[in-house]
Amino acid sequence: MNNNLSCLEDLPNEILCDILKYLDAFDLFQAIHNLNFRFNGLIRSLQYLCLTLLKFHPFETNYCKNLMPNIYTLKLGYKANINLSDFPNIRRLEFLVPSYEQLKQLESNVCYYLEYLSIGYKHILFANELPNLCKKIFSNGFPYLKSCDLFEPKIIYIPLTSIKSAELHFLRVDHITFSTYQTILLTCPNLNFLQFTIYFPWKEACFIKEHFNLQRLIIKFEDIVSLDNNFHINDYISCVPALKQLIIYQMNYAFNIKKYLKYDWFALIINQHLPLLQQFQFHLSFIGTKKSFQFDNKSILNHMIENFKNIHNNRYRSKLNFNILQ
Repeated sequence: MNNNLSCLEDLPNEILCDILKYLDAFDLFQAIHNLNFRFNGLIRSLQYLCLTLLKFHPFETNYCKNLMPNIYTLKLGYKANINLSDFPNIRRLEFLVPSYEQLKQLESNVCYYLEYLSIGYKHILFANELPNLCKKIFSNGFPYLKSCDLFEPKIIYIPLTSIKSAELHFLRVDHITFSTYQTILLTCPNLNFLQFTIYFPWKEACFIKEHFNLQRLIIKFEDIVSLDNNFHINDYISCVPALKQLIIYQMNYAFNIKKYLKYDWFALIINQHLPLLQQFQFHLSFIGTKKSFQFDNKSILNHMIENFKNIHNNRYRSKLNFNILQ
């Protein structure tokens, strides 16, 4: 240990800082805090400390209190019983599996400088807090928030307000309706990237307003999609004429594979609404067995790839990917 410590001490501060920034703050604190004055100073000088707490009990507070003001990224498990106000400088906050007690602490006066927020699944408890949380996120409750991952299996409803979240540029959510999709575009005028899942291939009739800053869009279909229902995607696409990258995930049964030989792969919709598109990816998953893709179906897959290539005709980079779900 003394030899290893001696080797570390021989390194200049710049190299030491580059090494230490990759360690979790808790491990870093346990390993070198109070070894000497120089290491203590280095710890306090690090600007991007990351702390991961899967479990946390009140008696550990005193042990970690010297770290808290320096934490830039905080990752919390369900059993991490902490007070967010003890971390005044966090910029990135990740709830791996959030609890109600954790979520209700998410207030602007506590996390005012938050730039990145990620919230994992918590089904029942999370569902009760979801409307209030969405209101904070999409009405500029966190004025510096640039990126948000909101993973919740419940269909997300976002209230439309006159207050915009102008700093939000990157957003990933799960299930939303067309109405919520439009609300996101209206409340986040500078959004650049959006990923969401269409719970139903269905939309409400409402006014379509274009969003001119969104450049990357990922749309996932959770349910089996009828190939005759391309019009459902039309209004989603027509809202974002400045789009440069479009990625679509779709599922279908293996016995429907031949229907894709005459599929237009959204080429007409893209041609009508996306003049600036540079890249299009289509990820198609078939539900079946490996036997379903022997013999004739291999030839069909090759024809599908060729048709896909011809239809999009090198107007932009395009790629068709297959996956078999058993």
